[in-house]
Amino acid sequence: MIKLDNLTFLITLFAFLIVTSCHRGPEKSIVQYRTNPSKLECINFILSQDDSLGRIRNHACKSISLSNTIDQYVASINNLDFKNCPKDFFHAFENHMNAWTGMKQVTDNFPDLRGEMHDLFDTIAKSKYKQTFDPLLKDIWDTWELVEAAVNDSKKFKIAHTIDEPDLIPEGIAHNPKDNSFYIGSTWKRKILKIDSVGNVSNFVHSGQDGLLGVIGMKVDAKRQTLWVCTSSSGRGMPVKGLTDPVHNKSGIFKYNLNTKELTQQFWLETDAESFFFNDITVSSKGQVFATEMRTRTIYTIVPNEDTLRPFATLPEEYRANGIDIDEQDSNLYLALYAKPNAFGKLNIETQELKIISIPNDEKVGADGLYFYNNSLIAVQPFTDNRVVCQYVLNNKLDSVKQIIVLVPDDKILNQPTTGVISNNKFYFLANSQLQSFSQLWKKNNGEFDINDLQPVKILKLELIDN
Repeated sequence: MIKLDNLTFLITLFAFLIVTSCHRGPEKSIVQYRTNPSKLECINFILSQDDSLGRIRNHACKSISLSNTIDQYVASINNLDFKNCPKDFFHAFENHMNAWTGMKQVTDNFPDLRGEMHDLFDTIAKSKYKQTFDPLLKDIWDTWELVEAAVNDSKKFKIAHTIDEPDLIPEGIAHNPKDNSFYIGSTWKRKILKIDSVGNVSNFVHSGQDGLLGVIGMKVDAKRQTLWVCTSSSGRGMPVKGLTDPVHNKSGIFKYNLNTKELTQQFWLETDAESFFFNDITVSSKGQVFATEMRTRTIYTIVPNEDTLRPFATLPEEYRANGIDIDEQDSNLYLALYAKPNAFGKLNIETQELKIISIPNDEKVGADGLYFYNNSLIAVQPFTDNRVVCQYVLNNKLDSVKQIIVLVPDDKILNQPTTGVISNNKFYFLANSQLQSFSQLWKKNNGEFDINDLQPVKILKLELIDN
C-alpha cells in the first residue's frame, strides 16, 4: 500500500512532467528549404506577371504610341507587390524598369509609329536615332540579365547548359569525369548527344543508329570508359521518331566505348508474349550492371565477363522500379518505386532482400531519377508538389528518412524534369524533358507538332549539402 507522502510525491511528479512537456514547444519540422518559399513564390509571381504584361506591351503599340506603351508597362510592373522578394531581385527589376523608361528619349520622337514592338524597334534602329537607340536597347537587355542573375542567386541553381534543340525530348543524362563531358539521350530522336567540357554539342550516336529505340536511362562507367544505355519504346505514351508501329515487345541495354563511339555489346529482351521497358541503370565499382525493367517488375543484371543479361530480383507485385542507384560499398541498390503510395526501396545485393525506406506519414514521394549521396537520396520528382528536387537524409541504418531538404521546390523553368547526375558535390539535372507535353502535342495533331510549342533543353546545376 502506497503511503500518502509517496502518493503526493508521485502526483506532483506526474503534474510536473505534464507541465514541462507542454512547454517544450512545437517539434522542429524535418523539412527544410534551401530558399525561403515565400521569396520563391514572390519571384515566380513577379516573373509570371512580367511575362503576361510583356506580351501585352509587345502588341499594345499597334493602337497606342510606343512611349505610352512603355509608360503603361512600367506603371503596371511598379504596382506589383515586391514585398516578399529578395532585395537584390527588387533592385535589379527597378533598374530594368529605369532602362525601359530611358528608352522614351527616343520613342518620344515617334508618336505616330504603330505596329508590333519588335518591328517598330527594327524601324527605329534604321533611323537617324540609331546611335542613341542602340545603347538604350542594350541597357534593357543588360539589366534583364541582372534580373536573371538575381533570380538564379535566389534559387540556388544555375543553368549549366542549354541545348537549342527543342524537340530533343530527353530523358537520361550521364557524366564522364575523365573529360568532364555530359551525355544526353533523346526519346523522340533516338540519339545521344555529347556536351564537351567547353559546352560544344555534338552527336555521339546518330538518330536510330545501331537500332536504338527511345533513349532512356544512361550511366557512365568511368573506370572502364563505357556508356551503358537503356533503350525502349512506349507507343503513344512516349513517341519515338521513325517507328511505324509501337514497339512494346522488346527493350534493350546497349554498351558503348566512350573513346571510339563504338557499340561493343547489346542485350535485348524480346518476346511476343510480354512487353518490356528498361528504364534506368547503374553500375557497381566492379563493373556489374543493374537495370530496372518496369513492366515485369524485374531488376536485371549484366555481370562482367559473363556477357549475358539475366534477372537479378523480382519485386513484389505492388512495386515497379523506375530510378536506381548503388551505394559506394556495392552493398545496396536504392530504388524509386511506383506504388500506392510511391516509395523508396533498399535492395540488399547479397541477400536480394527488399526493404521499404520509412518516410514520414504526411510526405509524398514520386521519384524518376534517384541517386545515393552521402547517406542520403537525391530524388527528381516531376509531379510531387513543392518537392521537385529533394535530398532525403537517411538515418544510420539507412532505412528511414530523418530529414528532407527541399533543393528545388518548383519553378517556371521546369517542365517534367527527369534524371540527373552527381559530379564533385554538384547535381546536374534535366529541367525540362517536356515528355508529357510533347506526347500530348503529338497525339493531338496525329503525329505532327509545331516546334515553336517546345522549349530549348535546360540542364540545371546546384550545390549539394553535406548532412
